[in-house]
Amino acid sequence: MSTRSEAPIAVIDAALDDLAGVDPIYLTTGEKQTLLTDLSAVIARAEAARLRVLAVAGDIALQTGAGRSGTGWPRPPVTGSGRPGSGRSSPPEPGTGSPPPWAPVGST
Repeated sequence: MSTRSEAPIAVIDAALDDLAGVDPIYLTTGEKQTLLTDLSAVIARAEAARLRVLAVAGDIALQTGAGRSGTGWPRPPVTGSGRPGSGRSSPPEPGTGSPPPWAPVGST
C-alpha cells in the first residue's frame, strides 16, 4: 500500500474499532436508524473507492496470474473483525460445518 493510501485506511480502521465499542442494544430507535443510514452511506463510498482501484488493477492480475482483471486476485480470508489476523477463522464453506443460528431447522 502506498503512503498516500495508508493514512486514510488507518483512520478508517481506527474509526471502525471505535464503532465496534458501540452496543446498538443501548441506542434509541432514532439513533439506530441514523447509524444504519450513515453506515450504508459509508459502505457505498468504500465500495466506490474499491471499485476505482479494481478498475485499474490489471497490473495486479498480471503479476499474480489472476487473469485479465483483478477480480480473481487472492484476498486474505475475512475474519471476525473483517480484517486479516484478528483472531477468528473464516466461515466454513457452504454445505460444511454447522448452519448459522438464524438458519431454518432442517436447512442443511
